Amino acid sequence: MFATLVIDFSVVAFGGCGCCCCSSGRRSESGRVLMWGRSVVGMTMQGATMLVGVRAADEVFAALEELSTRRRPWTAFEQGLLQAYRWAVGTRAVAPVTGDEAMGLVGPCRSQLLAECQAAEVRLRVGATPGADVDLVLGAYAALAWVCGHHDERP
Repeated sequence: MFATLVIDFSVVAFGGCGCCCCSSGRRSESGRVLMWGRSVVGMTMQGATMLVGVRAADEVFAALEELSTRRRPWTAFEQGLLQAYRWAVGTRAVAPVTGDEAMGLVGPCRSQLLAECQAAEVRLRVGATPGADVDLVLGAYAALAWVCGHHDERP
């Protein structure tokens, strides 16, 4: 069962980023978004749980906190994880692999998370661009694949 949300800010005016998951909100006669079936801005309410991709926001923030407290200097893989988690929860403006900006109000929507995960996978298969660190892309891919629900083991 999904919680009912009443939104009074700009998502009402433009309906999120316009992808299929962002445009699935139900509206009242006044045009306000009342309820979402999936993700509108990457984070939604399902019962009382905020979701980032398919993970509870608390899980993603716990992963981010655990990584942040590790000894420094971080490896390139860990930096990729951090960048992906930060972008997924909306505390980083640009995506770790493509450099795209999050289109939602709080962070990327589920479609954007999936697209970034696919971009990381392609970059790993084809080969990283010159000057790019393969380990950083691998870390971003591992984090995004977990956030998107491709596997259950948190990197």
